[in-house]
Amino acid sequence: MSNPDFACRGSSLAAQVAEPATVVAVTLPVADVGEAVRWYQEVFRCRLLRQEPDRAVLAFANLDLHLVRGELSAPGLVLQQRDARRLGATARRADGTRSLHLVDP
Repeated sequence: MSNPDFACRGSSLAAQVAEPATVVAVTLPVADVGEAVRWYQEVFRCRLLRQEPDRAVLAFANLDLHLVRGELSAPGLVLQQRDARRLGATARRADGTRSLHLVDP
């Protein structure tokens, strides 16, 4: 998969970021959402924020874990970065925040 942001800017991206990003969520594909929710809650005592047949969100102290039925999503990270606009064009989300989608090269 190619990413025009990385293709255009190459390795100079790191120099453009003023401070480290914060990981706020991780997306993991799973075979069985219900079974994964049960396992994570039993082992890690995390809190269930919401659950649907094909996806769920669990809250840990420092991030949210999104569990998604395997064929619906690839693994991913949601990072909070104060100066994300330096990395490319951002889009306004319904909640008022801005997002930028980058593909790891």
